[in-house]
Parts: sequence; C-alpha cells; structure tokens
Amino acid sequence: MKKTTKKLVAVLVALVMMVSCLSVAAFAQWGTGASGNRTADTMVILGDSIPSGYGMHGDPGNAYTLGNQFTFGHGGYVEGTYPQLVADTLGVRNRYNYSRDAFRSVEIRRLLDPQYEAWLEQIENTQDHFISDAIMLIANVGLDERAAMAAEMQQTLRNADIIVLNFGNNDGGTYGFLAPFLKTMYYTFGLGLETAIAALRGQVQLVTSLDQLVKVLGGYADFMAEMEYGKQRFFENYDAIVGILNEMNPNAEIYFMGMYDCFKDLNPQDNDLRKWASEQAWNMDSAINNYVAYQSPWANRVHFVDCHETTMWQTADFLTPQYFINFLISVHPDDLGHRYMAQQLLRAIHGEL
Repeated sequence: MKKTTKKLVAVLVALVMMVSCLSVAAFAQWGTGASGNRTADTMVILGDSIPSGYGMHGDPGNAYTLGNQFTFGHGGYVEGTYPQLVADTLGVRNRYNYSRDAFRSVEIRRLLDPQYEAWLEQIENTQDHFISDAIMLIANVGLDERAAMAAEMQQTLRNADIIVLNFGNNDGGTYGFLAPFLKTMYYTFGLGLETAIAALRGQVQLVTSLDQLVKVLGGYADFMAEMEYGKQRFFENYDAIVGILNEMNPNAEIYFMGMYDCFKDLNPQDNDLRKWASEQAWNMDSAINNYVAYQSPWANRVHFVDCHETTMWQTADFLTPQYFINFLISVHPDDLGHRYMAQQLLRAIHGEL
C-alpha cells in the first residue's frame, strides 16, 4: 500500500512539474527590461495598409511624392510606423508583418481558414471569390505566393507572444467605393474566368437552383448598402479569425487597433459634405470598435486599443482637385499618428488602458 501511495505521489509530482515547465515555456518569451517594462520575443501583425506602412516612405515633411504614393507594403516593419516603434520598445527579435494594402477581413481569413477558402470556391460564391482574388492582386499577393504566405503565417502565429490585428478599414468604405469597379470587371470577364479556373482545378460546378443563379449573377448596390454588407461581413470574419488564432495560440496576447474617422481633420470643418462623410465614416468605425470591445464573443480575449485620435497627413481642402490627388495618403496616419498609435498599443500591453 505504501509503495502504491509513493508511486501515486511520484506520478502526481511529475505531472505538476511537467505542467509547470509547459507553462513556463508558453510564457518564457515575455520578460522584463532594464527599465522594468515588459519585453517580448515574437510579434505578428495582421492587417491592412496602416500597419503595412503606406504613406511612410516620403521625404521628411512631404508625404505627397510620387515615390511615396506608389510604394506599397510587402510585410516589413517600416521605419516610423507604430509596429516598428512598438517592436523596438519591447525588444522584439522575431518580427512578422502580414499586413497588405487593400486587405479586408476576407483576405486575412482566407490565409488562415482552409474551410473558408473552400466555401468561397462554391459556385454560389463566385462573385465574392473573384473580388477577393482581385484585391489579393491589388495587394501584390499572387496565386503563387498565397500558399507560402499562409503556411508561414500560421507557423509564426503559433509562436507569437503578441498578435496585433489592424483591419476593417477596407471592409466598409473602401469596398463600397471599389465594389462597382470590381463587379464590372466580374461581369466583363470574371465570371468566365472563374469558370475556367474551376475547370483547370477539376472543380466545375453546375447551377442547380434559382437561388444559386441569383448569387452567381450578384448585382450592383448603392454605396451605403455595400458599406452595411461589408460591416456585417467584418463581424462574421473577425470572430472566425480570432477563434482560429485562439486555437492556434491560446497563450498569445491579442490586440485590436481601433478605427478612426479619416475625414475628421479635413478643412473646411463646416463643409456640409465633409460633415456627412465624417458622420458616415464614424458610424462604421464606431460600430466595429464597439463590436470588438464589447459585443463580440471574443471581447474578453482581445485587448481593444482605442485609436480614435489618430492624426493623418495634412492635405488640401475637402473636395478640391488636390484633395483627390492626395486622398490615398491623406487618410493614413502621419508620423505623429503612428507615434500616437504606438503609445496606445504600449499602454495596452503594459495594462494602462
């Protein structure tokens, strides 16, 4: 009886030690620097053009050079951006940035979720599949790059101490603006192209119901309807993405960078159209912010980072010709905006938000 008890105690002690070692291993990459602040080993960013650094390749004090306007992010930690500032502050050694210009929640989920990719390949989702493929190409993520990018992303996410999410901007307003052009491309040659690609994959599907036919043909919608569709799609994809991340790496700390109104600082402030654009933008932004912070099933898992005071590049008055020329850069954070976002994220990481 004594031998049995001793063996049982020994087994329990071994189990406790094993669990303790695993726990230490899971959190060992977090540390404390000389200043007493936290340090981290691996940081992964999933997002759009803001964390990819669009607009931050210009001359000092001049964002609107042609070189800056035509420089697109390819996954680096661009100097002066909030990912670079935070990573340097935390002493991050392993830095991965899978943010790409034009990415929506759709494209990020495609790289993480094989079941979602299979859903998009169903015949009734042909239009959504084509539009997402087009956006992938706009983001310089070709067919040959996706598989490698997805595999690397999934591996690095499993080892991450910090995962930063910064997307949603393109799900609403950007998609609402691009939808008519992308749908015209779809009707012009995309429907036939999708069918041809499916044939090459040996996945040709026939339309067998009126409901499928309606979905395949799709249709145009007004800007506000497209924004609403994009918002609802964000909610669904966001929850799915966080669920996957939690399964991959239950010990990682996940942060979501909140949305900001990209029309709030424009002049003239009393312009009625500016006020309307600002109101519509903030309705979308606040809906996403509130969902992530309070309404999502993952609200207690993800740290919401308030970024509503982010500043953007100064530009010409609203609706002037120069404003439209500068538009793409003007809606992105300037140097001060990125510093503000970095401060907000660091405050959240250190438990100050």
